[in-house]
Amino acid sequence: MKVKDLRPESKVEAIELTVTSKGDVQEIERVQANDRVRISNGWVREWRGNLQVSAGRYGRLEVLK
Repeated sequence: MKVKDLRPESKVEAIELTVTSKGDVQEIERVQANDRVRISNGWVREWRGNLQVSAGRYGRLEVLK
């Protein structure tokens, strides 16, 4: 899947992304700006006009090296 194919309220089977920035964090996260990540079995939502991709409860987030 490519970023251009993301749509709100859709599922994400697998996608690799580069984190460009992080907003305020409510709990500890293991990713930093400029990290490359792979999200599997996740979802996409729209919030304040921006798309958010998440692994959610049942998905997987890997930080790639």
